Amino acid sequence: MKTATYIYLHGFASSPSSTKAQYLRARFASLQINLNIPDLNQGDFSHLTLTRQLQF
Repeated sequence: MKTATYIYLHGFASSPSSTKAQYLRARFASLQINLNIPDLNQGDFSHLTLTRQLQF
């Protein structure tokens, strides 16, 4: 059976290491569910695009 992977997209003023992201990662892990938290902070906020955020 394949294991599903979920993605958590943090807010613009946040990061993958935020308290909320780490809390969610721990809760998902306790249920043996994969949670991917990409780093959406790519500097140069005024020219940031969704495509650039998701290229990791």
